[in-house]
Amino acid sequence: MSFFGEFICLGMFFLQTRMNQKALDAHAKRKEEAEEQGLATEFSKLKVAVPAMCDFFSSTLQFAGLILISSSIYQMLKGGTIILTAIFSVLFLKRKLKSYHYIGIILTVMGVTIVGLSTFLISGEDGD
Repeated sequence: MSFFGEFICLGMFFLQTRMNQKALDAHAKRKEEAEEQGLATEFSKLKVAVPAMCDFFSSTLQFAGLILISSSIYQMLKGGTIILTAIFSVLFLKRKLKSYHYIGIILTVMGVTIVGLSTFLISGEDGD
């Protein structure tokens, strides 16, 4: 469903841009200035396609995993993306996390761990 929401936002962006001639004129002017300075004005679509394909495969695997567990547990475990996002922002973007970020990450790890363990404990009691 989030893909649909993102697609609607993209459509509204293009609609607003097309209707706003001033924005188009300003964009054309900035593009000409960038070309005069020797800056690249086109971008590689591959830079967008690779992360998009990774997201597509990730979502596909998540939905395949959703078949094996209940939706409430799936949604709680999906909260673990916060942990990876924090790790990647430190590694790749060289950001410094504040103490409240670390507290949030620790609480998230604890919550994801409890939910993950409850899945195994409950399925073990049912005899599955």
